Amino acid sequence: MHSYDEVMKECQKLGRSGAEFETIGLSRHGNKIPLVTIGDGDTPVMIVCRQHGPEPTSTEAMLEFMNEIGNLQVGKRVKLFVIPVANPDGAKNYEYLCRRNRVRLFTSYAARSNHPYIGDINRDHKKRKTTEAQAIYNTVKRVQPKLIIDLHNFYPAYRYFIFQRALYEFCPACPYTPKSNPKPKRPHIGYARFP
Repeated sequence: MHSYDEVMKECQKLGRSGAEFETIGLSRHGNKIPLVTIGDGDTPVMIVCRQHGPEPTSTEAMLEFMNEIGNLQVGKRVKLFVIPVANPDGAKNYEYLCRRNRVRLFTSYAARSNHPYIGDINRDHKKRKTTEAQAIYNTVKRVQPKLIIDLHNFYPAYRYFIFQRALYEFCPACPYTPKSNPKPKRPHIGYARFP
């Protein structure tokens, strides 16, 4: 798992290799929210990663994807706008918990938000009380994407329903928590939510 600082370095490196790199805003605690633009096509597509701190796989996947495709593969049809870390405060909080082997069901919930237990960016796109939601909104308004993809992770062992929750430790992105159990007791069912 890349730390927030490593993600920023990777974005800057992409900026030096042909992509465009910029900061679209600051988080509640003053961390930069990055935007990487690849391609020069007429169809703008935006990908938003990691609105929740304890969901690092979207950031990891997009860093690898952006390094592989470069400007050549995107071509002249698509212009790709990627926000690799929409919630830098939550990402840093999750990294802190992982490195100290303190990630549990309830402590990791603190890393979902830009402020522990409140201010969920993913639920704030209408009111835009958080600076992160404002930054995403301003970027969408400026870019006018034809498609927005919002990436999350859902751990099989992590249940949102109170009676199905797993009580063991988990940190699937880090080797620091050996007690994670990747096998759910019941089959995982995903839910899609549309506005």
